[in-house]
Amino acid sequence: MLDLNIGSDNPDYRNSLLNAQSDFSLPSGGLPLLLSANFSHLTDFGRPVDLSNSAKLTEFKALDSTLTTVSFAPGAPLDTVLLPRTLSILTLVAHQQLTKILTSKP
Repeated sequence: MLDLNIGSDNPDYRNSLLNAQSDFSLPSGGLPLLLSANFSHLTDFGRPVDLSNSAKLTEFKALDSTLTTVSFAPGAPLDTVLLPRTLSILTLVAHQQLTKILTSKP
């Protein structure tokens, strides 16, 4: 899988089926080919997201979601990271290409 679009950039998007009690989880072996992930506007999700095996990830969006924890693969070539204000734990190691982390849309 190259793109994971669980959320949407559309501010009117809502998905009440994905919440803290839902059965959603990423594969146990991770998503090693993942290039982009969008968790934006998931207002009831409130779960950790572990992308520590996604070493090719370049884009991560989670604006206006309720994510609390995000882990990225060390050295992944991230160039876009849009995080929610609810984030309390961020694992980000050796990301030389990343120059900005935003919590609101530019």
